[in-house]
Amino acid sequence: MSVKRDRRDRRWLLTGIVLVLLFAVGYIIWSSVLLRERQLKVAELVLERNQQMLHVRLDGMMQQREQDLMEECTALDARAMTDTVFLRERWSSLFASTASLVAIRLADENGDMVVAKRSRTDIAMQVLKSTKDELPEGVTDAIERTAVEIEADRNGLAEGDPRTEVWYTKALEDSYGSPVWHLTQQEGSERPLVQVAFLVRSSLPAAPYRIMMFELDLGRSSWVDTRSSPLHTMGIVIHDGDGAALNMPDALKRPSILAAEQIAVQHWTSTRTTKPFTVQADGERFMALTAPYLLNGTTVLATVLVDLDLVAIWTEPEKRGLVIASILLMMLIVLLSMSWLNRRREVARIRRQMALSETQELKLAKALGEREVLNREVHHRVKNNLQVVSSLLNLQVSRMEDDAVRNEFLRGKRRIDIIALVHHELYGLKDLRNVDLQLFFDGLYKAIRSMHVPNSERVSMDLRTDELKVDQDTAIELGIILCELLGNAFQHAFPYATGGHIDIHVQPVEGDLYRMVMKDNGKGLSDNYSEGHEKLGLEIVDALSEQLDGAFHIRSNAGTICEVLFRMRHEHRLSALNRS
Repeated sequence: MSVKRDRRDRRWLLTGIVLVLLFAVGYIIWSSVLLRERQLKVAELVLERNQQMLHVRLDGMMQQREQDLMEECTALDARAMTDTVFLRERWSSLFASTASLVAIRLADENGDMVVAKRSRTDIAMQVLKSTKDELPEGVTDAIERTAVEIEADRNGLAEGDPRTEVWYTKALEDSYGSPVWHLTQQEGSERPLVQVAFLVRSSLPAAPYRIMMFELDLGRSSWVDTRSSPLHTMGIVIHDGDGAALNMPDALKRPSILAAEQIAVQHWTSTRTTKPFTVQADGERFMALTAPYLLNGTTVLATVLVDLDLVAIWTEPEKRGLVIASILLMMLIVLLSMSWLNRRREVARIRRQMALSETQELKLAKALGEREVLNREVHHRVKNNLQVVSSLLNLQVSRMEDDAVRNEFLRGKRRIDIIALVHHELYGLKDLRNVDLQLFFDGLYKAIRSMHVPNSERVSMDLRTDELKVDQDTAIELGIILCELLGNAFQHAFPYATGGHIDIHVQPVEGDLYRMVMKDNGKGLSDNYSEGHEKLGLEIVDALSEQLDGAFHIRSNAGTICEVLFRMRHEHRLSALNRS
C-alpha cells in the first residue's frame, strides 16, 4: 500500500510540475506582450506630463506679455502718438528687458500709427500718417500713406494701413476688454509670429481710441527655452492649424528629433487626431501628441515628441526582471518538489513554526506600535546632531577675525539651523506618514519669523495649502525650500519701516503636479539677485525642486513671486487614494 501511495504521489507531483512549467511559459509570453503595451503607456504618460509642463510655461509667458501690454497701455496719454521721445524712452527699456519682443505698433482710429522694431544694435522707429484726398466719382475710399523717418539708415519699416490688419480688427471686435492674440506670417520666412493687441479708449471725449500691438518671437523667449528644463530631451513644436511652426529654440536637439517634429506636424495636419501617434525619422521611432492651447482670439497647437528607444531603455529593468523571475520560478518549482517530498518529516517543524509565528505576531504588533516612536526619535536625534554641529560652528566663528569668512560661516550655520528646524517641526506632528502642510508650514513660518526679528515684526502672512498632505521626504524638501524663500524675503524684501505682506499658496495643478507660490509686496528682485549671497539660496531651491521632479521660477511683479512646481511621490498618492 505504501508503494502504491508513493507512486501516486510521484504522479501527482510530476503532473503539478508540468502544469507549473506550462503556466510559466504562458506567463512569459503574456508578459512580453504586456511589456510592449507598457512601453506605449509609459510614452503616453511622458507625453501628457510634458504637455502639462509646456502649458504651464506658456501660461506664464502669455500672462507676462499681457501684463506688459496692459502696463504700456496704461502709460499712454493724449500726446503719446506724437511724442516720439516719450515712446522711445519707454519702449527702449521694454525691448531691452523682453528678448521675445520683435515690434510694437500703436495705431488710432484715423489710421495714424507709430512703429518700433528691434534692430541689431538699437530700435528703429517710424511715424505713419494717413491723409484723405478728394476722390474721383465712383471711388469710395483711398488712403495715401506718408512716412516720417525718426531714425536714419533704417530699412524694412514701411507699413500699410493698420485698419486693414487682422490684429487691429480683432482688438476692435473683442467684447471682453482683454488683450487678443493672433498669428501672423513673418515676412520672408515660413514661420509665423505671435501678435497680441489691446484696445485703449481715451477718457477725453474728442480723443480717438488707440490700439497697441506687441509682435513676439517665441524663439527668443526664456519661457520656452528648454536648456534648464526636463523638456530638453524631448521634441517640442508650437504651430498653427495649417502646420506652420513658430520659431523655437532647437540648438540642443538632435537632427532626428528635428526631422521627427516636421513629420509629426504634417501627420497631425492631415489627420487632426487628438490621440498619441507614432512617427519615424532617420531610423528612430517617436511618439507624438498634439494638444490645443487656447488664447483670446486664436488657438495654437503644441506638439510634443518622445523617443520610444529611450522609453525602451526605461523599461529594460522590467525585461531583466522577467527573465530573473522565470529563473527563480524554475528554482521555486524544484524547491517546492523537494519540500513536498519531505513534507511528512517537516510536520513537527511546521507545528513548532506555527507556535513561533504566534509569538512573532505579538512581537510584530508591539513593533508596529514602537515604529512611530522610533521615527520621531530619528527626527529628534537628527535635530540634536545638527544643533551640535551648529554649536561647533559658533565656536569656530568666535575665533575668526575676517568678517567675510565669519559671515560665510554664519550663513552655513543658519542653513544647518533651518534643517534642524524642519526635523524639529516634523517631530512635533501627530502623523508622520501624512504630513499636514498647513500645520507644518505654519510652524516653520513662526520659527523663521522669530529668527529674523526685528525685520519680520512688521510682515504679515497668509497661508493656504488646500488641506494637502504629503509624505516625510516631500515635506522635508518643501520645508527647506520654504525656509530659504522666507529667509530671503525677511532679509531683502522689506527694507522700509512700513513692512509688508507674504502670501503662500499650495494647490494642485493637474494629475500629480502641484504648485507652491510665495508672493510678497516688497521691493522686488535686485539687478544682481543671481549673484552674491542670494545666488546660493536660489540654487538650493532650484536643486530641491528638481529632486521633487519639478521646476523653480522667480520673477518680479509688484514685489517678488517664487513658484515651485513639484510632484507627489507615487507611493504616497496610492496610499492616499486607498485611504479615501
